[in-house]
Amino acid sequence: MDKDIDLNDPFTAGQMVGMLVILTFIENNEGIPESVLRQIKDIAATNAQTYFDKPTEDIFLMIDDLVNEITL
Repeated sequence: MDKDIDLNDPFTAGQMVGMLVILTFIENNEGIPESVLRQIKDIAATNAQTYFDKPTEDIFLMIDDLVNEITL
């Protein structure tokens, strides 16, 4: 875990809870239909446009780059 992450920060806790909700939803429903996944991703990217001041396509590219950096 990154030493600079404040685990007492409500934003950080919210991110963790959000990821757990999504992962548990996927697990409990034995996956997620492609159409639902696309809809969720499109909504999230569209909503992120305002903060990043970038179009949806750029948000998807940014996320792809971030995911490519994750190593398991």
